[in-house]
Parts: sequence; structure tokens; C-alpha cells
Amino acid sequence: MKGHFENISNENEELIENENNFIKETKHLQNLLDLEKKKNKELQTKLKKFNKRKENEITTNSKPEYQHSSKKKSRKSRKGKETDESDESEEELKYIKGKRNEKQTKKKKEKEKEIKINSKPKYQHSNKRKSKNKNKYTESEESDESDEYSHNKNKNQRELKQNNKRKRKNIDIDIEKEKEKRKRKGGINRNRKENVTHKDNFFNEELKKSKIKIIQEKQELIKKLKKMINKQKESENLIENLNVEISQLTIKNNDLTNKNERRMDLLKKAKKELNDTSKFLQHSQKTKQQIVEENQELYNQISLLETVMNKFKLISNNKNKKKIY
Repeated sequence: MKGHFENISNENEELIENENNFIKETKHLQNLLDLEKKKNKELQTKLKKFNKRKENEITTNSKPEYQHSSKKKSRKSRKGKETDESDESEEELKYIKGKRNEKQTKKKKEKEKEIKINSKPKYQHSNKRKSKNKNKYTESEESDESDEYSHNKNKNQRELKQNNKRKRKNIDIDIEKEKEKRKRKGGINRNRKENVTHKDNFFNEELKKSKIKIIQEKQELIKKLKKMINKQKESENLIENLNVEISQLTIKNNDLTNKNERRMDLLKKAKKELNDTSKFLQHSQKTKQQIVEENQELYNQISLLETVMNKFKLISNNKNKKKIY
């Protein structure tokens, strides 16, 4: 009986150890899952930041080197700037040319209008056939009109020359003012066409380089994203496998708990039987002691009886001897 109970107790201890190990394994697996989730979140945040940075870089690379602002800059900012003539961008030159072209077109239109107005005579000769009322205009009137026309024409030509001189002076003054402004902002290129072509080529080369870099970075990002997707798939598969293992372990744990409960019931029954047997043994030991005591008393009584019998025998023998004599 004792050997059977010892085996049951050992099995129970093993079951308890297995349960503890199972709990430790489940905790370890949960910690691993939490770590993988944190890593995935960190990688996602890094990807978002990287994508934002790349978008900002693309926007900055797509912008020209110099964006002209229509607003006037403050005098303090103008005074402190000392830039080279070669730092002007394409848009600066386009802006300057556009302004000058606009001014020139306006001036040309004004000149044409003035010429048309001043060149018109008071009486315009028509090549068409005169009407029947020829006699209305006399020769004297026609001669007066022709003199007025010639006088007005000469006068208009003089005024045009003077106006052209004034306009040229004004144009030169405007050009000098623009030169001074450009000097304050960053200087004027003397050889503008050469600089523009050089800047165009340089700007196009830089654009090509930036586009190539962006394409390479996009390809690298795509590779990284593919790797990330594969890692996520692997992690998802691992999570699924872990969930399956956890479910299997939970089933095993339930079976073990049921077995442990049954064994605990058996242990309780065995303990009851042991208590009963121990009580029976104690009772039997008491009965043994009582029997031993009774046997000793009987043995003592028997020994006394034997001594008494021996005495009676001696007495009887002595009596017989006396009779013989």
C-alpha cells in the first residue's frame, strides 16, 4: 500500500512541474508575440517617416533654385546680401525679359497710335470717283488744305523725334534702375545667353541626377517593403503556429488537470484508508499488549500452580515413606 501511495504522490509532483513549465512557456511565447508586434509598429512608423521625407525631398528637388517673389524685400535684407553673378537662376532672367518685353510692346503700341493720330490729315484724299457735286470745292480751298497737311506732317515728325528721344532716355533710365535692383538682389549676368544655356544644362543635369536618385531610392524602398511584407507574412505564420500550439497545450493542460483531479480523489481515498488502517493497527497493538499482559498473568498463575503441585507431590511422597516405615 505504501509503495502505491508513493507512486501516486510522485506522479502528482510531476504533473505540477509540467503545469508550471507549461505556464512559463506560454508566458515566454506571449512576450515574443508582444516584441514582434512592437517591432512591426516601429517599422511601420519608420516607413511612414521615410516616405514623408522622400516626398519632401522630391518637392524640394522639383522646385527651381530661385523663386521670384512679387513682394518687395526689406532694405535690411538687401544690404546684407552679397551674391555672385553666376547664382542667378533661369526664372530670374525670364522674369526680367518678360518685364522688358511687356514694356517694349506697350511703348511700340503707344508709338503706333501716336503716329496714326499725327499722320492723319484733316482732309483725307479718296481715290474714288468724286460725286457729281464737284463744284462745291474750289481750288483755293484745296490748296489751303494741302498746305495745312504738309505743315502738320512736319510738325508731327518733329514731335515724334522728340518723343522718341525722351522715350529712349526713359528706357535707359529704367534699364539702369533694374540693373541696380538686380545688383542688390544678386547681380546681373553680362553674358546672359551663355549663362542661361549653361544654367539650363546644369539644371537639366541636376534634375536628371535627382530623378535617377529618386528612382533608385524608390527601388530600394520597394525591396525593403517586399522584405517587410515577407517578414510580416512569416510573423503571421509564426503567430498562427503559436496559436495552434497554445490550443494544443491548453487541451493537454485540461487533460492533465482532469487526471490530476482524479488522482487527488484517489489520494484522498487512500488517505482515508490509511487512517482506517492506522486506527486498526493501533487497536490491534492495544489488543496485543492486553493479550501479552493476560498471557503473563496466566504464565505467572501456571508457575504458581506448578510450584503448588510440586509441593503437594513432595508432601504426598513424604507421607507414603512414613507409612512404609
